[in-house]
Amino acid sequence: MMLYLPKHCRTNNERLYALKDKHKGGRCVIVGNGPSLAIRDLDRLKDEITVASNRIFLAFSETEWRPTYFTMCDVVVARENKDAIKALPLFKVFAGSVRKYYYDDPHAVLVNPPRLEDDRNARADVEGVLRLPGDRPPPEPGHRVWMKRLCLAPGTGGDAPVNTLAEDTRWPAGWNLLRGARAGHSVINLGLKIAYWMGIREVYVIGCDHKFQVPDTETGEIVYNNKVIVSKGEINHFHPDYRKPGEKWTLPRLDLIARDFAYARCVYEADGRIIRNASRFSALDVWEKVDFDTVFP
Repeated sequence: MMLYLPKHCRTNNERLYALKDKHKGGRCVIVGNGPSLAIRDLDRLKDEITVASNRIFLAFSETEWRPTYFTMCDVVVARENKDAIKALPLFKVFAGSVRKYYYDDPHAVLVNPPRLEDDRNARADVEGVLRLPGDRPPPEPGHRVWMKRLCLAPGTGGDAPVNTLAEDTRWPAGWNLLRGARAGHSVINLGLKIAYWMGIREVYVIGCDHKFQVPDTETGEIVYNNKVIVSKGEINHFHPDYRKPGEKWTLPRLDLIARDFAYARCVYEADGRIIRNASRFSALDVWEKVDFDTVFP
């Protein structure tokens, strides 16, 4: 399923605005790149709205499926794969952190970088949520997360001018893509924000193992407070060529990723939406787990 933006969307903000509530009430699959992702499963998703990322294109020779949206937030991945990713004829929605590599990509829409005050609020909100065990309800109304409106007020919906929507502060901090949003510590988290922005009601995540083996070497380089390491060979993703020996990548912080995911659950559930983990294997227990074969027979 390929989608293209209307020709009249000339500026990046207009392109972002065109995506607002594009799939309102629909369901979406966010495709992670963990070892549990089975390429054979992707053909079952050909009629689904899907968001995939990074080196998912390594699967394309083995499946007719292509993602509806392609996203990325890791600066090292963006830098090391710039030419290959620019060549992909996919609808791309990228984090502002990779802007300097893809500002001239005609297929790319760039999420605006977070404003300082919003970024501070988002960090405070996420730290307040920490982590939600599966049997614990969301925080009570009145918690900081709920003091922000989780949807636009009447009169500021789909027909609102771009600039009006960009200044709307009633969204959860960091979830209004026009105003500015941080991807967080995982590209899946960015996918959740994109899906929320497009009005998706049900999200199913696959290929999210939430488990990494890191027998690699630190380089001493720091990118967005994350250590950059050098791979000794691929053991953490769905394809044996995903990361070659000697390639740089950023060290994942599973504790911070889980915290971002818990906050995402709060945002979705407060607005009557759901996130489900349909990965064939996953160590993540923040979201309710469901069986892939049952949801996508």
